Amino acid sequence: MDENGLPITGAGVNYSSVEAISQRELITYFNIFIVRTCSFLNTFSNKCETKLAELNARLESIDASITLLETKLDSVDELKDMKLDETVSNTNAIGQVVTPTQTSNQQNELANQSGNPPPPPPPPEPEIQLVTVSQDPRFMQYFKLLKIGAAEEAVKLKMRTDGIDPDILNDPNAPAPP
Repeated sequence: MDENGLPITGAGVNYSSVEAISQRELITYFNIFIVRTCSFLNTFSNKCETKLAELNARLESIDASITLLETKLDSVDELKDMKLDETVSNTNAIGQVVTPTQTSNQQNELANQSGNPPPPPPPPEPEIQLVTVSQDPRFMQYFKLLKIGAAEEAVKLKMRTDGIDPDILNDPNAPAPP
């Protein structure tokens, strides 16, 4: 014990000579700890639930806006006739996208390994005229939307939902991607 009568703990303290804390004090300290911890956890839980509820409300608002926008876009008669060309791509066993030229190269390698002569090369593809992005039928509907006064952000959002890069709208005279 020090001069004030408080127990001192350390390397040179004989624990058998130090008085034990009374059960009342120990229970009081323990109860205070439990109350403060529960209060903190309740406050934290309440704040988390409030933030999650706010996020849920914002997501529902965005979902309603998207639904409204899609309804408006579906009401445009010019857009109903236009269809997007879907490109066909294969995937190999690893999950990588394989283009048709890669597939034919792999078939040639397999034919060379089996001893059979390789098949004749495919005829050269005719030269395709460069088509600008605004003339490409895949993107024409988006440029028409802009011409009839649709908001650019709404058109970009529609492009994202259709799986098309919205940066295409920035340069309508750029060559169309393959």
